[in-house]
Amino acid sequence: MGPLAELTQQLDIEERLERDVKSQAFHAVQDRDAELDRKLASFIELSEAVASSLLILAGFHQHKRGDWRKRNE
Repeated sequence: MGPLAELTQQLDIEERLERDVKSQAFHAVQDRDAELDRKLASFIELSEAVASSLLILAGFHQHKRGDWRKRNE
């Protein structure tokens, strides 16, 4: 194998390694973002449950799953 072929082979190896590193970093960011999305969804669900509970305790009801309205009692 000549010097040009060895250089080309070395460049190919370095490019593959660089792609692998970038791919691993990309997947790590995706995994982190997915975990943050799960945590945010859980927080939103809990916040909505707390808000609904407080509104119900304050005498409100949700009209046809839409606006919250004060009960006429």
